[in-house]
Amino acid sequence: MEQKHAPPVGGSGNTQTDAAAQTDEFTAALIDSALDEILSTDECFVSERQYIDASPDAFLEITALGERALPYLESIASGTDEGFRPYIAMAAMYKISPELYDREFVSPDGRYTLRAEVYSFYQTIVPYDNICYRLRLVDNATGEVAAAPYDSFVFADGIDNNIGWSPDSKYVSVTQSYRHSYTVTGLLDTSRAEYIQLPHAEQVEDIIGRPLSLHSDDGEYDRVHFRPIGWGDDRIYIRVSLGNSDGDMVDVGWYSYDISDKNIDYIEHIIR
Repeated sequence: MEQKHAPPVGGSGNTQTDAAAQTDEFTAALIDSALDEILSTDECFVSERQYIDASPDAFLEITALGERALPYLESIASGTDEGFRPYIAMAAMYKISPELYDREFVSPDGRYTLRAEVYSFYQTIVPYDNICYRLRLVDNATGEVAAAPYDSFVFADGIDNNIGWSPDSKYVSVTQSYRHSYTVTGLLDTSRAEYIQLPHAEQVEDIIGRPLSLHSDDGEYDRVHFRPIGWGDDRIYIRVSLGNSDGDMVDVGWYSYDISDKNIDYIEHIIR
């Protein structure tokens, strides 16, 4: 890297090493100064996106550094600083190198790609430390976006194990998890370019005629989790589990969902 600043007095004798050290010091100072400016507002923002939108020039100072900023930004993002500083650092890393965080899931027939793009690295309205994604269904033949459901999909235990294509490539399941709170599953129908939210707890309770909860000596299991366990012809099978506040889980049954008719057509062993 070209040396653009005077070397420090009393260097190590290795000009290349001193130049690199000086550049790193300059880069770190610029990043810290820009982050301080971004965070200097008195506004009570709820996401790092709002901080960045309020100080676009300061954010640009960071991202204009390009890949040489990544090591120091990573040290901030993985550090122990509280507040929004680590998340703004992550957002800068993402702006410089989107492939660090974006994910792609290609259909079995290769026709579609479900692209997960970062929407926000942190929002106080989401009660956990999670990346929020926006999902885009892309037609690989044209490169056009075939479907774009709502933003802010959250995957508390990571996204990679929560996206699943049907064997015939007609549907892709999207399972959002909120740590020990609850888990819900939806579907993207590629033929209709439509996002379908599968039945939630209240709908299942209406069918079985009782609350989705269990009482035991180690607490109440009243946090409902719906996860896909298999596919049929225009059908998805969903396991139903209940969890407690400690994250312990117990399976209580499963149901079959007819995607064409958009209803539950079979329930097995829910609450025995």
